[in-house]
Amino acid sequence: MPNAISAAEFSGLMQGLGPLPGSHFAVAVSGGADSTALLLLAAGWAKAHGHTLAALTVDHGLRAEAAAEARQVASWCEKLSIPHQTLTWQPPTRTTALQEQARLARYGLMKDWCKKHGFTALLTAHHLGDQAETLFFRLARGSGLDGLAGIHPVSELSGITLLRPLLCVPKTRLIATLKAAAQEWLEDPSNQKPHYTRNRIRHMLAATGQQEALEQRAFVVSQKLLAFREALERGQEESIQSCVTAGAYPGTLMLDYATFAKLQPGYGLRVLAEALKDVGGAAYKARTHKLERLYSELRQGFPSTRRTLGGCILEPKKRHKAIFIYPEN
Repeated sequence: MPNAISAAEFSGLMQGLGPLPGSHFAVAVSGGADSTALLLLAAGWAKAHGHTLAALTVDHGLRAEAAAEARQVASWCEKLSIPHQTLTWQPPTRTTALQEQARLARYGLMKDWCKKHGFTALLTAHHLGDQAETLFFRLARGSGLDGLAGIHPVSELSGITLLRPLLCVPKTRLIATLKAAAQEWLEDPSNQKPHYTRNRIRHMLAATGQQEALEQRAFVVSQKLLAFREALERGQEESIQSCVTAGAYPGTLMLDYATFAKLQPGYGLRVLAEALKDVGGAAYKARTHKLERLYSELRQGFPSTRRTLGGCILEPKKRHKAIFIYPEN
């Protein structure tokens, strides 16, 4: 029988994330088992360490039950003396990639709330199973090193620090934590729908009869790739400084073509990806195959026409021997 996560263990998981940004923390709570367990653990941790904690629930408006579920989360938070806020999103008329749209909207709403109310960090309940699913999902999509490094325990989103203390914890222990506290949770029926790729991956892992063992191995692989990525990033910063400068207008960049073209391909691709991400304002880098195609074209010679990718326009300026990058809109 899996053990519940103790207060001391959770405190150690938080400490393992490194220096924490301030003392005001928000926690994302959908009402599912993972986030409800995080809510319980974070509530005890915040109280013990004198931190301020608030809970955020996003109602995507995609299911009729969502509003009632948000109210249920609010009632649990009231019992824990944790302030709670429900954030609402109006689903778009375009239904393609709806899960991805909802995910980006969720982070955007919570980020904006945190900034408005002076909270510097947001805790999310990603756990060991999520890390494994992400690795297999990105492998199936042909992701590069950045994608295969998996979910990071600490990342930044427009000035808000995202903290994921449960990445090494299997879901079974989160369930055990809830049961030990006699805490109920909600089940989202969409997690069982087979037309979502992540659900199919989850069911595939479960069907092996060795789900947790496979999740542990996936976690080890992602950690090794993350370490390799961090080593590359140290060289990447030097490469960026050598060929990327601020453009004449705010939010634009200038890429010195001669220096850029001489970079080792591994660094050159990463410089291009970071420049597009910075200018385009996207939470994630452009798809690997699109980046690689654009990078290959740029390395063949100074471009004669503009290109677009990641919400950016790349405008070649022969007189400056540079490529200017600015937002599409």
